[in-house]
Amino acid sequence: MKTKLQFLIFITISLISCGKKETFTNLNLDTSELKTIRINANEENLPKIDSLFSEVEFLKLQTTDKNLIGTIAQIIFLDSLILITDNSSAKSIYEFHNDGSFYRQIGNIGNGPNEYVSIDHVTPISNKKIISVLDLSQQKVIYYNYKGEFNSSEQMKFPYLYCEYLKTGEKVYYTSGLKGAGYPDWEENTLTVADTKNQILYGGFMNTYDTQKFTYTTSLPIRNFASEIYYAPSFSDTIYKIAKESVIAKYLIDIEWNKMPEIGRETTDEKFSDDTHRYFYFNGDFIEYNTPKNLDRKKENYICAK
Repeated sequence: MKTKLQFLIFITISLISCGKKETFTNLNLDTSELKTIRINANEENLPKIDSLFSEVEFLKLQTTDKNLIGTIAQIIFLDSLILITDNSSAKSIYEFHNDGSFYRQIGNIGNGPNEYVSIDHVTPISNKKIISVLDLSQQKVIYYNYKGEFNSSEQMKFPYLYCEYLKTGEKVYYTSGLKGAGYPDWEENTLTVADTKNQILYGGFMNTYDTQKFTYTTSLPIRNFASEIYYAPSFSDTIYKIAKESVIAKYLIDIEWNKMPEIGRETTDEKFSDDTHRYFYFNGDFIEYNTPKNLDRKKENYICAK
């Protein structure tokens, strides 16, 4: 597989390219930076992901009776700290130093203003040195500083599944699956961007989720890499970069052989499940990163997708 337009993409046997008809609300779509990644899954020389790394290191985390971890939901790097969330077994958020030594627990289970009932998503707000904890059980967001100290809390203004924060403070919400929830202004969008006071700036990307018909989505379509926010709509062929005033189309994944048919409102769970065994598809997993140090090339951005 050749590198194309200064980036590299790694693709596994589950590739998808589905050109959905998108609908937007007050959205400025910028396609001037779009780069096409052409993939032919019939080729035999697809790159292996381990070819992108020169070494792998393991860090042992200190274990005490105060930080037992059952299931890791998120791993987040905060300056010189490592944050681990366990939202199912311990239902706790732990911080470790970069050497693996235990630092402290953030927050506690409970119904108080500085407590959470569920840990549905944890998001760093790097410009303020704050992390936000989404508690869908209580329909609220709790804020702590990097030292684990309670900062503030607020009730959710409208339903969403999780959000990330732009460097300028705006919020990027994932709002898929809201059909029939009583919010007609939102249910057609899977992406909604709001200012720091939760006033909506724009939204878009057709919501194909339907509790009675089509219930498939991809995992964590909004992602934060080096404080830049990217969005890969479920079962789409394009990865976007999110900005305050616009959505920038960055990467178009062009599947040249045996790609999945277009997904629309007529698609059912049964048909989609059958198609996943017959066609190649992009499952939404991707990482953008700088040129690996061991590669003898000028500084470039790379995208690793699955």
